[in-house]
This record gives sequence, C-alpha cells and structure tokens, in this order.
Amino acid sequence: MKGIGGEVLVKGDGLFSHYWRREKETAEVFHDGWFMTGDLAVEEDGYYRLLGRISEDIIKSGGHKISVLEIEETLRTHEKVRDVCVVAVDDSVWGETFT
Repeated sequence: MKGIGGEVLVKGDGLFSHYWRREKETAEVFHDGWFMTGDLAVEEDGYYRLLGRISEDIIKSGGHKISVLEIEETLRTHEKVRDVCVVAVDDSVWGETFT
C-alpha cells in the first residue's frame, strides 16, 4: 500500500533456500518461499525507499512493537519538520517509550 512501511520480502530462483545446519533460523525467515529480509521500506510512486533495519529500530512499549523508523517517516511529512530522530528511553510502566 502506498506510503505505508513494511518489511521487504524477496523470492526467486537465485535466492538461497536455507541456512546451513540452522533449521530454526531458516523457519523464522522463510514463509511460503518468501525470504523476510529484515529491511523496512515504503513504496512511493512505483519505487521502494529503504528506511532501515526492522530489528535495530523497534521498541517494545506496553507489549507492542513500534517502529521508530515509521514514526520518523510520518513526522517528516509535516511541512514544519525538516528532520527528526526518535530515541527509545526506558520506562518503568511501558518498558520502553520514545522521545
């Protein structure tokens, strides 16, 4: 869907089929033949723009996984915002929150 961030999945004859001797890791990243890259991208005008790595840019707050990249991307769409950096901070109630 246009403007909505999501994980990049790839599939093809030239793609590796599994991690050698790592069945658990293989099962975690392959679904119906699609490889989950761990990269977050957004589609704009027929092109995909990579935003970053999902595993490095996720905070866990109140039992939810929240992408700081998607928050930053949304904030950047405001005409008064030139650039933004979302930072996770520890929170005794929520686990993590951002500022």
